[in-house]
Amino acid sequence: MKNLLPTIISFIKLNSTKITIIALSLISAGAIATSIWAIWFRETPALNPDYAAKETEKDAEKIEGSEGGEGEVVDGGKINIVYSPEATVDISDKKVSLLIGNLAKSKHNIVFELVIQDEVILQSGSIQPGYRVVNTDIADSAANMLSAGVYNGVMRLYMYDVQTNEREMLSTDIVVQITVKE
Repeated sequence: MKNLLPTIISFIKLNSTKITIIALSLISAGAIATSIWAIWFRETPALNPDYAAKETEKDAEKIEGSEGGEGEVVDGGKINIVYSPEATVDISDKKVSLLIGNLAKSKHNIVFELVIQDEVILQSGSIQPGYRVVNTDIADSAANMLSAGVYNGVMRLYMYDVQTNEREMLSTDIVVQITVKE
């Protein structure tokens, strides 16, 4: 062991240029490989807007008997929704039947996404207080991804200020069973 250390030191001194070149080459190859992965193979996360879509949800319908919270003293964070934990997708019609309602006493607009296995198959427009969505269209690309069966999905809700349309810190995920029919 005592003779090994001087041998290693002398080897390093004699071959320091070669060792430096090899080390830099390995570091460069690693950086190039990481760059290639980051550009072509890494999935980009979906970004959610800070401001809700300007258009309201085209398939939103007024909730019958829904009264506004006029004259009622409420705090600024009040949200009042109704939903069903089940949804049915008909891929031949590219339609989904579900229930998400933003009750009139809510103080936020809602935008929702229907997600299966990290793929967004539906993103709504803005649903104002007093409106609900029962039937709407799925994304065009979703019909090609789905096949008949039952999926565990998520209905992701984002809340937006009614006055400014700015995204609030409120958001939630609701577990939904999604039945897909052809």
